[in-house]
Order: sequence, then C-alpha cells, then structure tokens
Amino acid sequence: MILARTVREAASKPNVQAFLRVIREGESAQNDRAWYMVNGQADLADLSAHPYHGRTTTAVGHSTAAGAFQFLGTTWAEVAQRYPDDCATFSPQAQVFAAVVKIADRNALDDVLAGRVEEAIRKCRQEWTSLPGGDENSGRYTLAHALTTYRQYGGASGSSLPPISPRPFNPEQDAPDFAAAPTQPQPA
Repeated sequence: MILARTVREAASKPNVQAFLRVIREGESAQNDRAWYMVNGQADLADLSAHPYHGRTTTAVGHSTAAGAFQFLGTTWAEVAQRYPDDCATFSPQAQVFAAVVKIADRNALDDVLAGRVEEAIRKCRQEWTSLPGGDENSGRYTLAHALTTYRQYGGASGSSLPPISPRPFNPEQDAPDFAAAPTQPQPA
C-alpha cells in the first residue's frame, strides 16, 4: 500500500496533474462541475460523501459513478477504508487523492511521473474505461486527443523533449556571437 504522504506529494507533480486531466477528459469534464457529477450527468448537492459509498451498481439499478474521476461506490469505499483521513469527504482534494491511489494501484504512478503517458493509459484503462483502448471508449477519445490534453495541462515526457544534441556541434554555426553581446564597462 502506498503511503498517504507519497500520494499527496505525487498529486502535486505537474505530470500527475496533467494525467488526471487526461482521465477527466474521458470521464467527466474539465470545469469545476466535474467534482459534482453523478453518472456523468446529474449534479451532487454537496461533496460531504460519495452518493453511493460502498453500493454496487446492481444495488441501485444504474451506475454508481460520481465525481471528476467517476468513482464507483465500491471503489470509493475501498479507497476510503484504506485512507480514512484523506477520503473522509468527497471533496476535490479527496477525489484527486483517490485517483492517485488508483493510478498507483495499477502500477502506473512511476510511468505518470516519468511522462510515459501511453504506458500509463494502457495500465489505467481498466480502472477508467473511457481512456483510449478502454472497454467503454466509444472511439471518440483517441490516444492523440489524450496526448494533446496531457500537453495542454502541462505534462511533459522524455519523447516530447528535443534531443540534447540533435546534430554534431559546428563551431561556425553554434559558437556564441560575442561581437553581438553588449559590452560591459571595464573598471578604471
């Protein structure tokens, strides 16, 4: 089980925040309404608790998914039992905490931190089935769209960074132009 302080620290990292936006893109919305969504449509009146905490879909006759990451009632109950202090309510902070826990549970947190988005999506799409390649993905949410969302929200990956040395060093082209630099007055 991942330590709560490790989850909180990971949640503050830009790549994790960007990956959470990738999840939200398929599950709910990018605005503040996402925190209050039930079954992707209706809104909760408050965030004091998950509306279906511990209840299965079969117990209520429809999906028990709620919040920005559309946690099922049973999933929320499991995370809240493991981390009662951090998931005492259904606040945005608690939802983010639980999402990072589920990413870690899918052995994808290191991938997310390192910017290996495609690998993280592959590992997490059973948890969030709207992700590209997931069972409930209608095809509208493509990998290209997910990667664009990731970059839009500040995510970075090794493959998106320019190579350190794209070509051999050429002194005539790459040397700094000292003649163009402003001159500094010399002490007298």
